[in-house]
Amino acid sequence: MSNDGHGQTRSGCLIYDSHCRLCVAVKRKLERRSTTVQFFPYDSREAAEYLGSLHQADSRPSMAYWIDEKGMVVGGLEAFFPFLYGLTGGKLVMFFWKFSLCRQAMVAVYEFAARYRYRCFGAIEEP
Repeated sequence: MSNDGHGQTRSGCLIYDSHCRLCVAVKRKLERRSTTVQFFPYDSREAAEYLGSLHQADSRPSMAYWIDEKGMVVGGLEAFFPFLYGLTGGKLVMFFWKFSLCRQAMVAVYEFAARYRYRCFGAIEEP
C-alpha cells in the first residue's frame, strides 16, 4: 500500500470511462464509500501509466480496471470486487460468483452493459 501524502493509505485505484453516464455515476457512489481508493479517468496520464500496453489512447475502454497496491491489473466485473465485501448485496454476489453458471451470467450482463453503455445510459463530460 502506498501513502497519498495526506496520511491516508491507498489500497488501489479504479480506472473508469469518464465519458459514460453510468460509469461516472458508479464512480461517484464508490467515491463516497471509500477514501482509500484513487479514481482515474481512462483518458488520464495516470491510467495510461498504470495500464501500460492495455491502454489504447485512441479509443474508449471496453471495461473498468482495478489496479491493486502491488500493481496487479484486473478488468471487467472483477474490477468492482474490492468494493463488494462491505455490502450486503456484495456478499450475495460473491456467493453466487462461486458457481460457474452464475459467474458466466454475471460476466455476460456486465459485458452487455459495457458494450452498450452509451446507447443505454448516454455520454457526458465529467467536470
